[in-house]
Amino acid sequence: MLQGRDIFHNFFARSPLLPELPEDFLASENPDRWVTSLRLQYGEYHPLESSVAQVGCGTCDILVPAADTLEPVGQSSLLSHRQLQSSPPLEWPRDSVVGQIQSPVSGYVCWARYVLQVHMETLRAAGIYEAVYASLFDYGRLPTSWARGLVEFWDASRSTCWVGAEEITVTLSDLQAVSGLPVFGHNFEECVPPDEQLFHRIPSMDGDRRGRLLLPDVYPRLLQHYRQTYRSARGLPMRSRVTMPVGVWVRSFLQEEYLSSVTVSVHDPFGCGLQRGTPLSEETAEPSSSAGYTSLGLADVDEQLLLAGFLALWLSTFVLQLRTGSLRCSVLLAASQLSVGQRLALAPAVLARVYRVLRTISESDSLTVRDSILPWQYLYAWVHLHVRGAFSCLETPDYFFQRGYPTVLQLSQASSTFESERIRLFFFAPQLVTDRFALVHQPDSISLPPHQRGTVVVDGVDHRGRRTLLQRRYGFLVAEYFISMRPGWLCYRAGTLVTLEGYQPNRVARQFGLSQATAYNGRPLIPGVSDTQRMDTVPLETRLYAAAVTWLHLLRLGTGSSFLLAQLSAPTGMSYTRLCWVRQSFGPALEHGARRYERRVRELGSSRGRRSGRGFSDVTFERGTDTEVHTTARVVVPSPARAPDVAPEPPHVETVRPSHSRAGSQRTSSSRMSVDVHTLLGDLGESSQRPRRSDFTGYSTLDPPDDFSFPVYPYGSFCPGESSRTGAGFFPEFSEAPSYTPAALDLVHAEFSFFSECPQTDTAGPSSVPAGHSADSASPSTGMGLSQINSFCHIIILSITILIACNSLCSA
Repeated sequence: MLQGRDIFHNFFARSPLLPELPEDFLASENPDRWVTSLRLQYGEYHPLESSVAQVGCGTCDILVPAADTLEPVGQSSLLSHRQLQSSPPLEWPRDSVVGQIQSPVSGYVCWARYVLQVHMETLRAAGIYEAVYASLFDYGRLPTSWARGLVEFWDASRSTCWVGAEEITVTLSDLQAVSGLPVFGHNFEECVPPDEQLFHRIPSMDGDRRGRLLLPDVYPRLLQHYRQTYRSARGLPMRSRVTMPVGVWVRSFLQEEYLSSVTVSVHDPFGCGLQRGTPLSEETAEPSSSAGYTSLGLADVDEQLLLAGFLALWLSTFVLQLRTGSLRCSVLLAASQLSVGQRLALAPAVLARVYRVLRTISESDSLTVRDSILPWQYLYAWVHLHVRGAFSCLETPDYFFQRGYPTVLQLSQASSTFESERIRLFFFAPQLVTDRFALVHQPDSISLPPHQRGTVVVDGVDHRGRRTLLQRRYGFLVAEYFISMRPGWLCYRAGTLVTLEGYQPNRVARQFGLSQATAYNGRPLIPGVSDTQRMDTVPLETRLYAAAVTWLHLLRLGTGSSFLLAQLSAPTGMSYTRLCWVRQSFGPALEHGARRYERRVRELGSSRGRRSGRGFSDVTFERGTDTEVHTTARVVVPSPARAPDVAPEPPHVETVRPSHSRAGSQRTSSSRMSVDVHTLLGDLGESSQRPRRSDFTGYSTLDPPDDFSFPVYPYGSFCPGESSRTGAGFFPEFSEAPSYTPAALDLVHAEFSFFSECPQTDTAGPSSVPAGHSADSASPSTGMGLSQINSFCHIIILSITILIACNSLCSA
């Protein structure tokens, strides 16, 4: 009866909803444990040092799929590395909008305050009360320096950001912590469905023989309101009806006296007249309205329509902004669902959009990019979460910390540096700017039950068929954290457009309190899709089916697998094999960038960037401590709170101590030890065991030079082969890819590559640790390895040289 009918007379472009798939559609492909133990050598790599320093070995907890193997060596394609070679220099234009945030439109604050008070319970049921609360404040004055740094070091093929030799990224749990957006819920999609779906009815539990509408009752009325408002507004083109100016939308709902602009302070969110420093209470921070509250809507706008209209404005201008100052009709579906308390998985859709825009900008040949609109306030809050010192924030009331409000609230009155050179130096070599910035892998703002930290949790199903993770007291917190630990695909669907971006948290295991090994691709094979970057070439029916499959795979629960909630103080580290791969692949680029921007920072004359004449080998960390620099006293104070981020020493480790000479408490790095030995012995010629630095003479390419190949270039006194299997002597043993047969929705070898020389594809080919790979097979040799022999020889040679010198002095 409704087939082919259109009650809006072709005003909207229609597209069907995503198909419904049964819960048992996916076969159980999960490994039994998402966190497993593996015996690794681990270390810490600093650019411009001739070795991987602080190397130890032991049993580490890693996030699968991963193994102690090497990735192919190739050429870097980061925007920041391309900038080093560009001539003329590739610089940001002055009118660039990358990183800019729009201030709230007139009337938004009054509308948001009203909704937060009158519809508090509905917003809490939808899981977005805190997220809407964060939109009260203006973040438009934040500088864009960190946004540009993030783009320049964004790895488009892996959706990660490089900081020195490490990868970090915006995980789903990070985005939930900074924004308050739900990770788990119904699929989020933007479209205007045809009439047969718009008015489709399903059986009702209240005895109504006609059943109830599948979609909320307010949704058709919201569409009708959009249509009438657009037609009555003057000067709007009738051909382009997918968006509407936000000012027109606000005036169609609110009375005239509520259309003014209001500035909100985090110390007095609802304008109660509180002074700075006055403690917030539930009555002043989260006031609820009484039954006789006066509505601020127009006479023909009821409460349900008023709430749905605000949520459409919130989605279009604060959460998923696609065009500045416009509201799109496709978000009305999600707004109506949220207005009735339905929980939607907003975080995966937002993160898919973030990944896609960062990919587009970082891969562009020109920095003049049009599609650069993002919820940058969330990305700045993520930087604030993982880079200590990035933003200077005024004191935020303790009320918001105690109630677990999003981190983005702290940036409402924040400032940051405008020195892009110093920020680039941090991304190239973070150890050179420890007086200003410090990388934090596992922030303490991730909300998890304290009593479950350090325990293994099982994602099971009870005897009634209910998901056990959702039945706990903190069900959504643990379930969403588990979802954020698994690889998959992030989907954002808007009309006929479907965006798929790979999600690989196993590349950033340290953000989950685990050690980082070489990650494999764990994303599922998508039927009918060979290239996720060209979804427009796939038929619409296949596109929507692929989107439904990826949503189902990402949010699946009741799998029977287990995972570990690591302690905040859990020690973390990086596989020595992976560090050697980083050194091999783009060590010259890191060194070149560190030298260039260290010189520029020094030329700025900033005392904070001064290194006091120390070399790179002097810039080291003591194992088990982090550093907080007090710039006034020029004293580095160790802080044990950040021990796991700097000193990777897993429990029950067998520490391999390099042969460093010590004088009191002063530690000398392995690179300096090598230089001192060769100075004492004189010029004995080039040795294959002697580390060398790249002088970048005639620097024209980032391809690794010949002397950066594993078989002939040892780092320090450690042989790369010793970080692999028992009895392994050299690199060729583990340079080959593991052998196994991939299957649909199974785990296969990684196909995304950071380097242009490696094969790249966006087919959804996931990967896994091979079935034959075990923790025992990765154990280093128990006998004396080549590293110990080299260290012993260095000590003997140094001792003999010192004795000869002493005898010469005595005889003289």
